[in-house]
Amino acid sequence: MLGAGGATRAGVTRCRPARPLKAPCSPRPRSPGSGGVPGVLVRRGTPGVLVRYGYTRRFFAVTTPIAPRENASYTSPGKTLRRSRLVRAPLMVLFVLGAVCTIAAVVLLHTGADETTIGTLLVFGPRRFAPVAWLIAAVFMTALGARWVLASLALAVFSLFAFASFSVPRLGAATAAAAAAPDARTFRLVSFNVDHAKDIDILLELAVPRWAADVVVFQACGERAGLALQRASRPRARVLKVGEFCIASAHPLVRGTLIQLNSPESSERQAYAVHVRLTVGADTLSVVVVHLASPRSELAAALNLDFTKLKNSTATRSEQADRLARYLRSIQEPLVIAGDFNTLEESRIYQRYFARYSNAFRATGWGFGHTMQAGVHRIRIDHVLTGDGMQPVALNTEWNWPTEHRPVIATLAY
Repeated sequence: MLGAGGATRAGVTRCRPARPLKAPCSPRPRSPGSGGVPGVLVRRGTPGVLVRYGYTRRFFAVTTPIAPRENASYTSPGKTLRRSRLVRAPLMVLFVLGAVCTIAAVVLLHTGADETTIGTLLVFGPRRFAPVAWLIAAVFMTALGARWVLASLALAVFSLFAFASFSVPRLGAATAAAAAAPDARTFRLVSFNVDHAKDIDILLELAVPRWAADVVVFQACGERAGLALQRASRPRARVLKVGEFCIASAHPLVRGTLIQLNSPESSERQAYAVHVRLTVGADTLSVVVVHLASPRSELAAALNLDFTKLKNSTATRSEQADRLARYLRSIQEPLVIAGDFNTLEESRIYQRYFARYSNAFRATGWGFGHTMQAGVHRIRIDHVLTGDGMQPVALNTEWNWPTEHRPVIATLAY
């Protein structure tokens, strides 16, 4: 206890003001929030050390810090910051590199595809996995914040449409659907590359009546597929076999013309197209069936770093497409072009020679529209195109077939 005379007892600290006080220190403690009274002893918290800050009228009680528990873990702010930088910096670098590569691939795909080796590999490559990669990246971007996640999702949507060629029907599809009113005339066509398959004749005999198509056209049609088509199409259909093509028509066939697509002096395997004219009521329609050269063996060689064959394959298909385009320009009737183009819609060959025609899937289809599968790899190389006088209404692909190519079923209006 502190007396008026300032006597000190054991365990008690005496007040020492900066200057003499008129009244002795009050032994009654005050709270820190009371504003403090000169010479008042303040005690708070756990027992600690009394510290006097200069020669002032106040004394402050500073308690000793409580020691942390033995089992508690403690990480310094500096170490946390270093760990955060070790995680964030690589993610930022990978994001920037991925964005640059995606944009560069899209630019190359739409400007130089089929004109360079890398562009050709991009055209035929598994581009549909690019959006999936960005969705996975968005999960890792959560470590960087919401803005990085949104940027990854934006790139996923961008690559889905601009790189993987996800299709959404154009506004013109509504006009095409309106053309298929009851007073309009419709035309149903099935195009199928049977690829000389030997064990699908029974499936063909069951499928042809179910399709109920006006015209069925087969590419790479072997003897068994041709006989199956003939048996399934009787009695109302006319069946025509020209080269590798088999054509069954529910309408009279006016004429069939075989078109040689390679130059006579070419050393490559000869490719052909066939042009048939159909009489549908009072109208005459032209159907051209196409099968351009396949780059399968050249792509396999490119995987072994032999790119010379790939360039030759592109030149061959470009020559065939040029000859076919010149022939198509001479046709005056409503025109349908169907078959295995072995060329994707993004390629320069397609854009240069066939972009002037309406693609039935691009106008009416949803999704990727794959028509050919080799293992896990899927692409859309079988097309149905329409010229003046014909409009696409719908296009579907059947996938329950044990072949690499799938039947493409198109409904058209004229």
